Amino acid sequence: PTRRSSDLRVTVKTIIYTATVSGFDEDDIDSDTYTKESSATSLDAGVTYIQGNLHYGLAISDVISKDFKTITNEKFELKPKTTAAVGYTKNWLTAEAALDLNSTPAFGLGGDTKMFRAGVDLHPLNFLHIRAGLARDMEDTIEDTYSVGLGFFDVLDLSVFTGNNETAGVALGLGMRI
Repeated sequence: PTRRSSDLRVTVKTIIYTATVSGFDEDDIDSDTYTKESSATSLDAGVTYIQGNLHYGLAISDVISKDFKTITNEKFELKPKTTAAVGYTKNWLTAEAALDLNSTPAFGLGGDTKMFRAGVDLHPLNFLHIRAGLARDMEDTIEDTYSVGLGFFDVLDLSVFTGNNETAGVALGLGMRI
């Protein structure tokens, strides 16, 4: 799903395309024959409570449920997800943990997900952040992943992650805080 920042709409575009290697045509992926796009109203809500160095949060994403259908009439459900989080910040240390309080469907993965995420960010120098994290699906639909990363000047982030069954990746983030 994609969100537009200017309104409360969520747009879901599904693509169902199967081809042999010799029959693959890149132009088919954008074809109306294989794709279906739908929109609906959505809403996210949340609250944060800060007491000293501790931060508590509760967020509900996709408050309004909606079903979408693909071109093959497979159903994609957008269901509310409630996440609770707690964090600790002091000097050069930030640590956080978050848990989805309910399971939500994982389209295309054949099951539901209910994620637990935890991470730590050490920033011993003003320009350097050293990060580590983990993500675990309590429903065992998605592989557990572990990540480490470095951040420079609050502008450049580089991280790598790994998990079971040859799960691996690299992420590069470039941004500016104004």
